[in-house]
Amino acid sequence: MQVPRSWIYSMPDPTALMANWDASVDALNDLLGFPQLRGKESLYPQVDVMIRASVFAPGYPSVNVGGYSATANYNSGYNTHYLVRGPQYGDDANIDFHEQGHGHFFDKFPGETESNVNLPYVAVLNRKFGLSLDAAFRDSLGYDNTYQTLDTTAIAWMTVFNFSPREVPMADAEKAYQLKGHAKFVDIARLFGWGALSNYWTSFVNDYESNISYTTDTDALLLRLSKSGGADIRPLLHFWGIYPASPATLNTAINNAGLVAPVEIYDTLVRYKTLVPTNNTAFTNFAYKWWGHKPTMSGAWEEREHARQWDTNALYSAGDQQRGQATNPGEIYNENSFRDITNRVQELINLYYPNGRPSDYGTWSAKFSGASLTNPNADFDGDGQPNDHERIWGLNPTNAASRNPFTVTSDLAAGTFSYTRRTTALTGLNYTVWTSTDLVNWTQDTGAIQTPGGAVAEVETVAVTVSPGLVVGPRLFIRMRAQ
Repeated sequence: MQVPRSWIYSMPDPTALMANWDASVDALNDLLGFPQLRGKESLYPQVDVMIRASVFAPGYPSVNVGGYSATANYNSGYNTHYLVRGPQYGDDANIDFHEQGHGHFFDKFPGETESNVNLPYVAVLNRKFGLSLDAAFRDSLGYDNTYQTLDTTAIAWMTVFNFSPREVPMADAEKAYQLKGHAKFVDIARLFGWGALSNYWTSFVNDYESNISYTTDTDALLLRLSKSGGADIRPLLHFWGIYPASPATLNTAINNAGLVAPVEIYDTLVRYKTLVPTNNTAFTNFAYKWWGHKPTMSGAWEEREHARQWDTNALYSAGDQQRGQATNPGEIYNENSFRDITNRVQELINLYYPNGRPSDYGTWSAKFSGASLTNPNADFDGDGQPNDHERIWGLNPTNAASRNPFTVTSDLAAGTFSYTRRTTALTGLNYTVWTSTDLVNWTQDTGAIQTPGGAVAEVETVAVTVSPGLVVGPRLFIRMRAQ
């Protein structure tokens, strides 16, 4: 990067600054399937007296910091600017990463040119700088209203007319520069880990480099995303306004791939249903907190539709109203609105979960088409491990060689090892470390440190370090328990 000399007199440690920027670009490349190399699509920020393109834009260099004055005194102020402090600071750093999203040309669902490019900064802040997913999500657009979270974004989407009563896909103009435009991917990261998204975009890069042609229509992307995450992702994206173009054909492809709608998406949709404002008071309380003021017709799409539902002042003519045209002039949000929205969420749940909430065992076993896994206590592959044990420890019940979840490393003498497990979000189990010196008396090691890695196909590898005081004796036996 290049910054004015006057900005650096009081800047923090430049070594830490460079490390922070390197880490941020690593997170961006990891998410989008690029190697950790620096090409012309990588960040090259430049400060100038004006914005290079007159609007924010990618470039080499990218000039998205304008207004510099050679005669101004910056010595005491701009040492805190994100360019000389680090990409995790400042309300405008999201702009650079938004434009880098454009520069990477990663594949998107139709109409999402100005929405999914906000996602990389979420990964940067969450994966490299430890911000919570909600805080990183909010900062991806430079917002500072702490009420705006992934859950409240779901409320904002459910209370616009395209969700209900129209029941149509989210419009392009509703996605651009708005939290709900890239919320579906943040939801995937929350439920399945960033690895599922990295697998998705890496698959495009691999196909491109192998000269494998592919299509990018909505159904093709839904199928690819589901395969990358190892689960039928359709119900979550359908909720977020991505509708299958040919539902029956896509359903066949999903089934042929052995993918099933997972329980965690079911639970998410059920939770979103409980968040819907129950009456006008609940709606206006939500809208005021979301916008920080009473929504007005001078705002963008979402704010205007919230304004129309605020009270009985008719802001649109009767023929243009969406809710309660006969009985509720002004489209006031009320108990009928609550009922319509919750019914719509339930319709989506019923569409993808006709048999109700799936058990994790049922969801897991359905992935192995052709294998008789209906009995969790049976041993389909004859490796001595019951089917349900293989689920719990992330093993393959159709492969007798897949029977041991533990990996012993060269650091075993230091009390470290690793094991695999099906992600705890799916199993709901608590995994604990137990030790013994005689294989008779076992004690839980409450000081053991467990560090899960990224999940791949719903299986994560967990690095374990037992308490230091336990590895001083001549022998130590270790076991894992899942309860």
